[in-house]
Amino acid sequence: MTHGLGWRSNFYLSAVLAVIGFGAARVLLPRESFHGIGANKEPFDFVGMVSFALSISLLLFALAIAQKGDWQQSSIWITLLAGAVALIIGTILQPAAGTGHRAPAAQFSH
Repeated sequence: MTHGLGWRSNFYLSAVLAVIGFGAARVLLPRESFHGIGANKEPFDFVGMVSFALSISLLLFALAIAQKGDWQQSSIWITLLAGAVALIIGTILQPAAGTGHRAPAAQFSH
């Protein structure tokens, strides 16, 4: 696709798929799912958001660095390990965050 239409075509395709996804969500999801106000409103999971953003950022950063150099650099492995640790810590702290929900990985521990 990038050879025939250029690298910008990836972004155009992503934009079209996003619009289709939003439209499908609007049609397929029940009307109540768009109203988060009231007693049924889910609390914001700040611990989950921070741990997920940190872990994904570290993992992607390590992979981007590794693509340019060799995998033997210790900084790449340290960044990968830090990303994995952030993901694991977020999974462990998820039930303690007070959201009333358990992380999917933690559901299988009992």
